[in-house]
Amino acid sequence: MPRQLPSPIVRYLTELEIAAKQLDGIVPEDILVDAREHLTRDMQALQVSEPGIGDGDVYDHFLSTFGAPADVAREYQSLGPQAAPAASRVRGVAPGWRICCTRCGRSAPAARAGITR
Repeated sequence: MPRQLPSPIVRYLTELEIAAKQLDGIVPEDILVDAREHLTRDMQALQVSEPGIGDGDVYDHFLSTFGAPADVAREYQSLGPQAAPAASRVRGVAPGWRICCTRCGRSAPAARAGITR
């Protein structure tokens, strides 16, 4: 059974995806993979340093640490094509496609696994 992400991470990623889809020149999946890794690590560290912290406080921490999702998306866009993983810049490597582990729920761009279409 896929492991569910904590709600502050889901909320931040949802807002980030909406912001990223409104901008040209970025693939939302690329930014979401990067953000998910950072948010997960940050939340784990926060829960160790502040046991029992509430979801609202965790989300506020994300905003103060990483910035508003719309600002993060614009920053990612300003980095241009070099922000995308090298595999996603190669023609035919399934841009936008994802693979997902059915046990833990983690996902990654299909291009990272060498999947082409």
